[in-house]
Amino acid sequence: MFGFTGTPILDDNAKTIAGLKFTTSHLFDELLHQYVIVDAIRDKNVLPFQIDYRGQYSLKTHSSHQSIDQVEGIDTQELLEDPKRLEQIAQYILDNHDTKTKKREFTAMFCVSSVDTLIKYYDIFERLQSQKQQQDAEHGRLFKPLTIATIFSYSANEAVNDDANGLLDEENTDIPSTVNPSKRDKLDHYIAQYNQQFKTNYNSGDQFYDYYRDIAKRVKNCEVDILLVVNMFLTGFDSKRLNTLYVDKNLKHHGLIQAFSRTNRVFNSNKPFGNIICFRNLKQATDEALKIFSNKETPQVVLVPEFAEIQQNYETSVQKLYDLTPNCQDVDDLLTEDDQLEFIKAFREVMRTNAQLETFVEYNQDNTTLDKQSFADFASKYKDLCHQVRKTPSKEKVSILDEVDFQLELLHSDRINVGYIISLLQLAIDNPSVEKR
Repeated sequence: MFGFTGTPILDDNAKTIAGLKFTTSHLFDELLHQYVIVDAIRDKNVLPFQIDYRGQYSLKTHSSHQSIDQVEGIDTQELLEDPKRLEQIAQYILDNHDTKTKKREFTAMFCVSSVDTLIKYYDIFERLQSQKQQQDAEHGRLFKPLTIATIFSYSANEAVNDDANGLLDEENTDIPSTVNPSKRDKLDHYIAQYNQQFKTNYNSGDQFYDYYRDIAKRVKNCEVDILLVVNMFLTGFDSKRLNTLYVDKNLKHHGLIQAFSRTNRVFNSNKPFGNIICFRNLKQATDEALKIFSNKETPQVVLVPEFAEIQQNYETSVQKLYDLTPNCQDVDDLLTEDDQLEFIKAFREVMRTNAQLETFVEYNQDNTTLDKQSFADFASKYKDLCHQVRKTPSKEKVSILDEVDFQLELLHSDRINVGYIISLLQLAIDNPSVEKR
């Protein structure tokens, strides 16, 4: 018997049963070969991670930012479930989601500690988005709410706090034999909203698995902006269009790697890495998990550099662009294919590092040596050169530009579609007093 696993059970992450640790090697004996996450990232089969640790909690009586879990006498559960904290996190997500997902080109998952906490988050999102929509409409602005879907187990045996050990249980989509009525009622309410949104007709009973499959399909198609879960979808679910994971849940060992890996499937140049936003202090757990499952020089390969380092790389690439073409009009003076190729390579690197920076909330391109307008001017020349190469057949000789990957997906544009226009018209109808634009 041969076994294949991305997250083997080793001595460090094995559960103890009757005083014994059962590991993968107990079942499959000697390891024949290993291909770990470091190898996969180097081979470009998966993406590295960019991790933000958000939320430093400290006591007002302490002058230093001492971690709450290091202060004696603190009810950490009470802190973590405090409604003010949950609302701040939800507001942070609403404020920064478009940045993290490249204006909703990608989708996200939000994993939380328990069904009770999930219900609180869902209701908070609903309230905050309703308030935002009303406030923006009063000021003549258009806000398109995030589409948030959820699925969870409503078993009466479900743990009150499901992340006590930081590991993930095997996914189970069976209808529970014993039911928690209040949780099932909540799920039915959320499914009813889902049915109204997508013109479907699912329920939490005999159609629960069909509902599960439909959510999976819509997440992959980016019809759902945020999927709110406790354990479901954190193992085994693959979607190239999912690039962000928000975490308010204890994770460790293989559970952490499995959850983070929902974000690192290769897609295109607009997805340089998987975004992980942790609202708990998981740095130590992350470092430990990476050491266990790579056994190599992990951090430099698996984790994306800090913002300052990427910004420095961006400035370096911009300087190389300026050395070749001090302003965008100089691109027209590049007469040889060799010079044009150098420009393509230089600006492509600028686009690549800019795409990385765009997912950082602290990034402001106008504060760099290549502001938004200058970037757009160079991008226009870049696209002109691309179109010129594609429409001009080279019959006499092979052009060195014919095989160039211009990576135009790195250049953003707003999505102006029928739905967008109808929404704008409806806003004008609903608010006749708003100044005509």
